[in-house]
Amino acid sequence: MDNITQWVIGWWIMEKVVGQEPHQASWWQRNKALILGGLITNIPDLDIFVNNYLPHTDYMSEFLFHRGIMHSLFFNIPIALLVGRLCGKSDRYKRPWWRWALASYISIVVWHIFVDAMTSYGTRFLLPFTDATFSRDNIFVVDMFYTIPLIIIWFVYLFLRKKSWRKMRYRIGAVWILIYPLFTMITKQVVNNVFANSLHEQQVESTKIKTSPEPLQAFLRRGVAKVGHWYYEGYYSLFDREKTIERTYIPNNTLIRKELIDKPDIQQVEKRAQWRTSYGAAGSGNVLINVVKMWGILGWKRSSAGHNASWAFLANGSGEVLGQWGRGRFLEWTFDEVWRAHRERVWGK
Repeated sequence: MDNITQWVIGWWIMEKVVGQEPHQASWWQRNKALILGGLITNIPDLDIFVNNYLPHTDYMSEFLFHRGIMHSLFFNIPIALLVGRLCGKSDRYKRPWWRWALASYISIVVWHIFVDAMTSYGTRFLLPFTDATFSRDNIFVVDMFYTIPLIIIWFVYLFLRKKSWRKMRYRIGAVWILIYPLFTMITKQVVNNVFANSLHEQQVESTKIKTSPEPLQAFLRRGVAKVGHWYYEGYYSLFDREKTIERTYIPNNTLIRKELIDKPDIQQVEKRAQWRTSYGAAGSGNVLINVVKMWGILGWKRSSAGHNASWAFLANGSGEVLGQWGRGRFLEWTFDEVWRAHRERVWGK
């Protein structure tokens, strides 16, 4: 999830540790809670920097480190205990260290790891016991409708003098933190039903339908239905009047997959994609492993060289992944054209 949102959420949680109601805390206490809460909540994302100093032997081990062990529920238990000890020793009010540890663990696990698991990117929070990827696909990695209201409330809150006003805005922010993820879960189920009914009307039977939000919002969702070895793709906005979804065929060259050596690299990509992948030729004997479950960035005008998703991995014929390829690089449109079409599509046809 957006690190700015996590920063604000961590601030609210840590402010509980100051020993007062958040709206009664002093200006200095609120800023101290802001700094501590933001830093502690985002500890798991330090794996991005740690990753640069690890001796990786191949691309996949480097790629899988992010949202890997440092996002594990179990790895963060000693981290929270350590943070609790350090904060407890430096606490001028001599509050018990375990309160700091508990607040740290709640900040890290509930409002970082679990919310990360709501995104399409997902996370593997049960490492080292299983490397399964968990992703609910109900919130985009950066959702401006979740982040911007919290930033506004936080900014206003810091400079409010009347405790009654601070209390009101604190409660508004706390409610928004809970309400918006719930809203995205409901919209996901609504869109799932629309996709299922639309496919049924078009006499396409599929029990494997996956929907995910397009960038920066939760109103427009992309649906992918697996039919045999290939896929149908479609987009639906909550503002659409028509319930029949125009679908696009996504090919999947199963022959390429059969000829590809089944190395751990390929298996890891398929696990990360939750087995929603399509294969295409990339030239020079290389293969594109398209992650079909990820966002499409309105890929209505993709190039035809086997690019069936906005995010993919490039592998050689020996089954070794060489690197990432995607996040819009397959599109023939410029970024401005994609962004304009995206805005228009979100609010309906």
